Formats: sequence, C-alpha cells, structure tokens
Amino acid sequence: MRFVVLIPAYNPGEKMIGFLKELKSRNIDVIVVDDGSKAESKHCFDYANKCGYPVLTHPVNKGKG
Repeated sequence: MRFVVLIPAYNPGEKMIGFLKELKSRNIDVIVVDDGSKAESKHCFDYANKCGYPVLTHPVNKGKG
C-alpha cells in the first residue's frame, strides 16, 4: 500500500525543504499546495518540483483548501 502526503504550505521556509528531503529519502509520494505564498518562498516550491513532487498553486491564500 502506498500513501501520499499532502502538504498545504503558506510562506514556508527552510524547515519545509528539510521535511521534503526526509520524505524523498523514504521514497514517500508528496503533493505540495502553495496556498498563496509570497515570492520569498518560491525556492521551497522549486525544490519540491526538483524532487519530482507536483505543486498546486493558489494565487491567494485559501486556507488548507
């Protein structure tokens, strides 16, 4: 059985990158939701894409939607 981790993120920082690294090392599937974050957090979502994780983007913050 495989699980998928859904990460709703609003203005994440370096902790999210560390978390993504850990999930990748365990071969866990992830979907990241950029919930209207500021441009300063773009590198976190770029890293998720680099890991092969899809990133869904909301143009404005919608909560954990």
